[in-house]
Amino acid sequence: MPIEAGQPADSRPDRRRWVVGVDTHTDTHAAALVDALGEVHAQTEVSADPDGYIRLLAWAGEHLPAGQRMFWAVEGTRAHGHGLTRVLQAAGHQVIEAVPPVRGSRRRGGKSDRLDAIHAARTALINDHPATPRADGPREALRLLVTARQHYSTTRTATINV
Repeated sequence: MPIEAGQPADSRPDRRRWVVGVDTHTDTHAAALVDALGEVHAQTEVSADPDGYIRLLAWAGEHLPAGQRMFWAVEGTRAHGHGLTRVLQAAGHQVIEAVPPVRGSRRRGGKSDRLDAIHAARTALINDHPATPRADGPREALRLLVTARQHYSTTRTATINV
């Protein structure tokens, strides 16, 4: 594959690189390949499963011009995009958390996964302080335990109050 591995996770993305913006959902992920100037060169939609992640990596490799480097801007890296983020990082790619579109402005023209993917990519190009996805490990396990405890506590209180 002609994709060059990304920089360490704590470094800022190089603005001269191309970016793949990904709008994630439960069943599908929409992606857009954008050059360093913000021009869209390719778009696709894949299933949100391991086969879809592999197809997305292959798609990016096919559409990225020779000699160009890229990084990924994924919406919801700890939610619907978690599986994709893991696969991309395991493959050596730099992944940043994409800034979601402002709800009011994006809903006026209707919901569009393809437009949200383009927005993710273009926003990543101009963001001076991109958020890196949180790592797995003890901290994430503790966060999940605390979240589950809060949920069960709230549910128990609601059940008692009924």
